[in-house]
Amino acid sequence: MPRLRNSATLHREISAAERITYTAHVARSVVRIVYGNYVQAFRLGAASFESIDDEALNNWHKRLKSL
Repeated sequence: MPRLRNSATLHREISAAERITYTAHVARSVVRIVYGNYVQAFRLGAASFESIDDEALNNWHKRLKSL
């Protein structure tokens, strides 16, 4: 993953722990929230574009357009 030129972008992101109030860990990636529902987190194997710098994003776009 390319290194961010401005790490302030990461610090602006609100973590899931601040938004999802949970009562227990059920499994490594599953938590039970205070309302009795379950939330599971998983990672998809793809390119993340939300926190990448503009230059890398533009390069990806150019490569996709040339296919």
